[in-house]
Amino acid sequence: MILILSEANKFVFIKGVKVAGTSVEMALSRYCSDGCIITPITPIDEIARLGMGRGAQNYSDAPHQEKIYLKRLMHQSKSSIKNITPRVSKYFLRRIRPPEGRYYNHMPLSEVMRLQNIDDGMQIACIERSPYRKVLSWANMRLSMKKYKSGGLMQADRKDLRPFLDTALRGDDYKAVLNIDRYKDVSGKIAVKRIFKYENIQNDLKDFVDTFGRDDVSLDIPHAKKGLNVERASSGCLFF
Repeated sequence: MILILSEANKFVFIKGVKVAGTSVEMALSRYCSDGCIITPITPIDEIARLGMGRGAQNYSDAPHQEKIYLKRLMHQSKSSIKNITPRVSKYFLRRIRPPEGRYYNHMPLSEVMRLQNIDDGMQIACIERSPYRKVLSWANMRLSMKKYKSGGLMQADRKDLRPFLDTALRGDDYKAVLNIDRYKDVSGKIAVKRIFKYENIQNDLKDFVDTFGRDDVSLDIPHAKKGLNVERASSGCLFF
């Protein structure tokens, strides 16, 4: 999702790159109602989010197609369980695509504001982490995303990281992890009001959801895109 945009709980979550945004948006989806905007994520993660109670919704102009897409994901997941297969069909995961929408994954706040009225009472939230660890996580993703989309782990071979980074850092591709422009409003000013720290995400997110007054929902932060231990890898001086 960009995004989650929740009128009921008065918040917008803007999803940056390589900051555990998928895990946070999956957790926040549980606090959403039928009227909230929730943008789609990778199909394998969407299946997990559906298992938590709510999937992508209201992000396109074709809500019927959105529901068909989610039903296909649920059907494939249940079929796999019934047939005692360890994971969803790789062929299915490679081919299925969500309906295109006006709202999309990693959508900047400025674009959201051109489509939606974001009043002063809205909590605009994001999550950030160390830039070095973002770059390392980005490299791991680039090397393993194809495997992950087919149901495997997002875990690159550590011996491939150094040569990949040596090449990537000579270009501009790594700048994809610079999220600051995603947090700016239409005037170009940074407009996020609450920044979760990756290193303290459990406590920061709990403080945030406590403002909703929702005692009926327990905070559950899944570990999406689990793979390379970036914190351990970065302490191993891969950059030097």
